[in-house]
Amino acid sequence: MDDKKYFTVEEANRLIPQMKLIIEQLRQGRHHLQKHRTTAEAVAQQAGGNGGGSEAGAYLSDYSQTFARSLAQLQAMGIVLKDLERGLIDFPHQREGREVYLCWKYGEERIDYWHETDSGYSGRQPL
Repeated sequence: MDDKKYFTVEEANRLIPQMKLIIEQLRQGRHHLQKHRTTAEAVAQQAGGNGGGSEAGAYLSDYSQTFARSLAQLQAMGIVLKDLERGLIDFPHQREGREVYLCWKYGEERIDYWHETDSGYSGRQPL
């Protein structure tokens, strides 16, 4: 049995405020990890194999878990994160009897585009 979620344009539009928050959380988490990665890696390397470095491990673990939870939340909803940098989100949708994606980009106020599942952002077409 196919449990895949398909979104109407209205359903996807109602989720945009939540998508904005998730994208912001993911971006902040990624930025924080990137910004402090060198420090965390240095602490972990200094600890070597002597059981130290729990500070770095906890640091990486906390942000990794937050990042993973946000991604899992999207996946559980049936939403596809295509590009975090650009904030591209795809919502599976049925159009003329076939699966396509409703396409939303961070900063857009609503869903105005769709594309074929194999064409991506460059294949966006107006609804």
